Amino acid sequence: MQPPDSRLEQRRKAFDTLSTVGAGVAGIGLGLLLPAALKPIAGWLLAIGLIAHLWGMFGRHRLDRQQRDPTWWEGLLYWGCWAAIIAFGLYALWRVLAGPQAS
Repeated sequence: MQPPDSRLEQRRKAFDTLSTVGAGVAGIGLGLLLPAALKPIAGWLLAIGLIAHLWGMFGRHRLDRQQRDPTWWEGLLYWGCWAAIIAFGLYALWRVLAGPQAS
């Protein structure tokens, strides 16, 4: 049997995940329902969402490291996410700077 604190932490992480997935699915649904209305601000919404995600991910990673060392796969996911978002950002910057001919 697990100690109560461990079960509480598992439930907390499960709710974190459910909340994040729910927000993402709702965002996708909103984008599909209102594509024309959201197109002018799509870049800003994407940037704000990525900044919020990175800030939350960074803060959670710091808190988790204060309590224990992350497992190898947690580190892989954390740094893999950073790498993917940086790669996407560089690609988006290249597309903006290159203009329409980059398509």
